[in-house]
Amino acid sequence: MDPHDDLDAQLRALPAREIDPRADARVLRSARAVLAQASSPRTDAFHFLRMIWARAVAPALVTATVASYLVWAVQSAGALYR
Repeated sequence: MDPHDDLDAQLRALPAREIDPRADARVLRSARAVLAQASSPRTDAFHFLRMIWARAVAPALVTATVASYLVWAVQSAGALYR
C-alpha cells in the first residue's frame, strides 16, 4: 500500500469545516475575477511578444541547441574512430 493512500484516508476522515458565508463570497468573487482576467483575450504588446517567445523563439532556441549538441557529439564520436 502506498503511504500516500494512508495520508489520503486520514485527511478524508477529518471533519468538514464550515466556511463563513462572507469569506466564501469573497473567495468566489476573487476566483471569478482571476478566471475572467485569465480567459479574456489580451491585446497589449507585451502579451504578443510573450506569445511569440513561447510559441516560436524558445522552441527554436532549444531545437538549435539540441541540434548543435548532436552535431558535436557525432563529430566527437567520429574522431574517436579515426
